[in-house]
Parts: sequence; structure tokens; C-alpha cells
Amino acid sequence: MDFSTVNPTVIIMIMTMLGNLVATIWWAASVSNKVSSLESRVESMEAEQLSFDTQQMERWGMISRLDERTAAMMLGIERLERRISSMSTSGGGK
Repeated sequence: MDFSTVNPTVIIMIMTMLGNLVATIWWAASVSNKVSSLESRVESMEAEQLSFDTQQMERWGMISRLDERTAAMMLGIERLERRISSMSTSGGGK
């Protein structure tokens, strides 16, 4: 085939399309790398969040137990106060 008979516009169009194809492939590769990087960061963040959630649940359980202990101590204090009050009014301490 004799390339001297080919229209220069056709050659320019073909070269432009090849350039666009190369640019598109390069862009897709860079996007793929960015997506892979972001996926690994998300996985890491999800693991950290799971750890945080577990610690948070443990803390809420501890707070719950402390509330129960505090309520029990308050009941004990109230009983002691009533006992002391009844002893002081009846003269039971003497």
C-alpha cells in the first residue's frame, strides 16, 4: 500500500485516536491504583472502628455495673441513716 495516497487528515485522526486510547488507559490505571489505596484505607478504618465499638461496649457495661453498685450503696446508706435516726430518737445509743 502506498501511503502517499492516504489523506493526511486520516493519519492525524488515527494518531489522535491512538493518543486518546493511550491517555484513557493511563488514566484508568491511575484510577485503579487510587481505588486500591482507598479500599485498603477503608478496611483499616473499619477494623479500627470495630475495635473502638468493642471498647465502647465494654465501657458501657462498666458504667452499668457502676450504676448498679452506686444504687446498692445508696440503699445501704439510707438503711444506715434510718437506723442511726431511730437509735438517736429512741436513745438506743446510750
